[in-house]
Amino acid sequence: MNNETWRQHVVSQALLNRFCDPNDDLIGVYDVRYGHQKPSTSKAIGFQKYFVKHEPDEAEKLWRAVEDRIAPAFREIDESPATYSPETSAAVKDLVALHYARSMATRQIHDIALANAERHVRSDTPMLSRLANLKHSGLHLEHAPGIHAEIAEEIITDLRAQLSTGVDFRDALFRFFEITKARLSGYSLMIRPAIGGAEFLLGDCPAVSVARGMNPEVRAPLLDAAMITMPLGPRSIAFVYPDGIAEATVPVDGINAVVINRGQLTQAQERVYHRRSSGLGAWAETNRPPRGHREQAQS
Repeated sequence: MNNETWRQHVVSQALLNRFCDPNDDLIGVYDVRYGHQKPSTSKAIGFQKYFVKHEPDEAEKLWRAVEDRIAPAFREIDESPATYSPETSAAVKDLVALHYARSMATRQIHDIALANAERHVRSDTPMLSRLANLKHSGLHLEHAPGIHAEIAEEIITDLRAQLSTGVDFRDALFRFFEITKARLSGYSLMIRPAIGGAEFLLGDCPAVSVARGMNPEVRAPLLDAAMITMPLGPRSIAFVYPDGIAEATVPVDGINAVVINRGQLTQAQERVYHRRSSGLGAWAETNRPPRGHREQAQS
């Protein structure tokens, strides 16, 4: 694993570069956890260490197959955001699918599932009793009160050892990406410019899914999402939504941009990015969600 591979971008550099200041190639960065502001280059942000631990080069190859198609798509969008080719449409939908799947939120869901599995093992007394009887023939469990905890720790230790290789997460991530990509390929795409001087934030989980009747601060599951939005730059945004619903007509003026930016801010795990002269760093500071807001919204 080389130095480039362990620093794995979960926000594509090609997307981050769209938020660079043209004078010095720096991007505004706001840390939603600690309230820190600082400029940075696209190479130094938007990545996680060892996000895919097992065979990361294979993961990077898969991601590049999507990211290498986006530069010409961005050029076409900048020239004519209202009309674009089928190739650009497919490239943008695949980029949205990539950011929805290759996300810190996906990693968090995986970690929560592991924690839930450990709790289930420790609380499943009948199973632990059966395993104890198989391991210690003739044992009277009432005389060995610690045996359940011992058996549970053996199971959990084996489970953690298996998961520590990263194979399980890598395989689950690849499956989720392919499922998301296939699903979004049949969805409609609308790309809209911001108007009236409005600009967009870019969160570190930038493909924001929203379901009808759900709290917009909580990421909607793929099958429940009425729409997935993702900024394609400070002044353009993609809306991906299922066929069969009325075509979205979203005038992205200042009011609607605030709603979109709030979704980027509240669904971000660590940081949001912005064009430094946009004033959105100060806006993010003012509207920074309180710690634990996600847990409260989900409860």
